[in-house]
Amino acid sequence: MEVISGLSTLPLYNETIVNEYMDYQKHLLRIQQKIDGICVEECTAQKLPWMDYLSPTRVFNRVRIISSCYKEIRTLQSKIEHSNALSSKRRSDLMVQLHATEV
Repeated sequence: MEVISGLSTLPLYNETIVNEYMDYQKHLLRIQQKIDGICVEECTAQKLPWMDYLSPTRVFNRVRIISSCYKEIRTLQSKIEHSNALSSKRRSDLMVQLHATEV
């Protein structure tokens, strides 16, 4: 962890925040890959005969994949909101500490 020399003893970055951000990026990439897979499958499925296109197995698989994407998006969104709340708490705690040291 680096500090800005001479100006402050506050860290330049918080390692856990950086790691959380990278986890969110990986999660988002997995969701994007699933969406891309759905788009590719849709393009190839348009060439199928209508009976195969509307087959219960294919429809069930598509619903399952789309549902999985929505669940992952909701999970990621709740993690981001939780992280924002923790970051806000950390900032307010740091401000209280700084104010206490100045007084």
